[in-house]
Amino acid sequence: MSNPLGDCPFFLVPQVLVDCGMVKKLQPMQVVLYLFLLYVAQRRSKRSFVLTDSEIREGCGVAPRTSRDARTKLVEHRLIQISKGCGGKFEYTILDPRTGNVFLGEVKRGKSVRVPKEMASGPAEEEPFITPIKDSDVRGLPGLFNH
Repeated sequence: MSNPLGDCPFFLVPQVLVDCGMVKKLQPMQVVLYLFLLYVAQRRSKRSFVLTDSEIREGCGVAPRTSRDARTKLVEHRLIQISKGCGGKFEYTILDPRTGNVFLGEVKRGKSVRVPKEMASGPAEEEPFITPIKDSDVRGLPGLFNH
C-alpha cells in the first residue's frame, strides 16, 4: 500500500467505514469525534484511553452537549465503547467496525499483530456486523471523498 500523502504525517481510518456505507449513516459531528478518537488511539498506541470533556472540546471544537450526543451515536453504531469516570472523564475503547466487538490481540507499534487462527475466524455461523455494499450504492457526504 502506498502513501498518497508523501511525507505528510497521517493516521489510519478503517476502510470499512466507507466500503460498507457506515460513513453515510453518521452525522458530521459524529465523524469528527470518531476521527479525533482514532487520532488519539494512534498517537497513544492504545485502543482504550481516557479523555476529559475539555480534551474533546479542544480537539474537536464542539460543545459538551454536542460531544455527548455524538458519543452516544458512536456507541449505538458500535464503533466505540465508553465508561464514565469522575470529573468529566470517559474511557473510550475503539471497537472493530466490522463486528462491533473489541479488537483481539495487542497493539504493537510498527508491526502487524498476528491473532491465533481459532480466535480470528470466530464461529462459522456468525454474520458480520456491517454488510458490504456495492460501490454504486455508496453516496456518502457530498464532496467528502471526491477528488
